[in-house]
Amino acid sequence: MSEGQSGGTINKWRAKAKQAMGSLLNREDLHTEGKLEERTVDAATQAQQRRAEAARTEEKASTEAALRENQLEAERLEAERLADERRQKVERERQQTEQQIESRSDQQEQAVDQQAQRKQHEATSERIDAAADRAQAEQEATHLEHQAEAAKAAADALEARRQES
Repeated sequence: MSEGQSGGTINKWRAKAKQAMGSLLNREDLHTEGKLEERTVDAATQAQQRRAEAARTEEKASTEAALRENQLEAERLEAERLADERRQKVERERQQTEQQIESRSDQQEQAVDQQAQRKQHEATSERIDAAADRAQAEQEATHLEHQAEAAKAAADALEARRQES
């Protein structure tokens, strides 16, 4: 029991006592004064109870408001976390796409380089083959020239012998 409640209870007993004394002494004014004091005590008690109820209601509302604020903050933080996750995912996907593009580009460059090397090798092989063919043709021409010179020399020698004979 609080101090206000005990004071209210004492005042209520005092008011009841005045009423009883007024009835016993046949004094209407004392009886009425006791009734008025009792009503005053009841009104004060009721006002105190209403203030206490209002304080509880206010505390409850304050607690609920704090809970709502906490909930809103938690939702905001969750939204930020999800947004960060989305940004990170987009960044990872962007990096993967860039890596894939770079890899394809590297592969295409390698393919172009390999094709250029094959073409260069083919051209070198063709030049070597052409040079070998030319060298062989020159050897054959030289050989044929020697044979022709030998045949001419033999023909000249035969001609000279025929003219001598």
